[in-house]
Amino acid sequence: MRIPASSSAFRSGFTLIELMVAIGILAIVTAGAVSGISAVDGARTREAAGKVSAAVRESFDRAALSGEMHRLVFELGGSGMRLESADGFFALPAVGGDLGETAEERASRLAEQEEDLYDGLSDEAKAGLKALRQPPTWSPVDGPLGEGVDLGSAKILSFWSDAFERFQSKGEGILYFFPRGETQDAVFFIGESDEESFTVRVDGMAARVHAKFGRYDHRGKEL
Repeated sequence: MRIPASSSAFRSGFTLIELMVAIGILAIVTAGAVSGISAVDGARTREAAGKVSAAVRESFDRAALSGEMHRLVFELGGSGMRLESADGFFALPAVGGDLGETAEERASRLAEQEEDLYDGLSDEAKAGLKALRQPPTWSPVDGPLGEGVDLGSAKILSFWSDAFERFQSKGEGILYFFPRGETQDAVFFIGESDEESFTVRVDGMAARVHAKFGRYDHRGKEL
């Protein structure tokens, strides 16, 4: 007499339907986890963009109320910035239009242009122009901005101001604020990666700051 197989023998493995259901559940869980990670990353980038926007607005106000020059200083590819101030009036330092020009290269270029700059001027005019071109002594302002703002895991990926022809992605970045409550037109790209970033756009003459997800140029045109 043949003994029929027990029902447990048929349950020793997954059926095709059960396997498909398991794969489907795994896909849903994975998609949810990835979505959650992206949401966290986006929140961090948004928070960093808010910190940069707030720093720019406070810099506007401090320069206008104090009657002193101010500047935001930051490292491209870095996650921190600080605000400094200086007494007196002076010409903005010449900056290069070349992407990634180092301080040494800039100093060498300016030295080569020095002779042409003063050519034909009287000794008195030369002395006055040289005094105006002397860099001031910058000091951190009182308060959190002077101590430095930490953007967390987000970074200042690249930066443009109207002193440059193109965006900078390395080296030191500086944005100047004038006693009249004005600054340079500028654009910050902020994020944890190039794929997902916020644009903080500064309208220098109108003293306005715009923050928007994505990449936009100084005119607000999407790149």
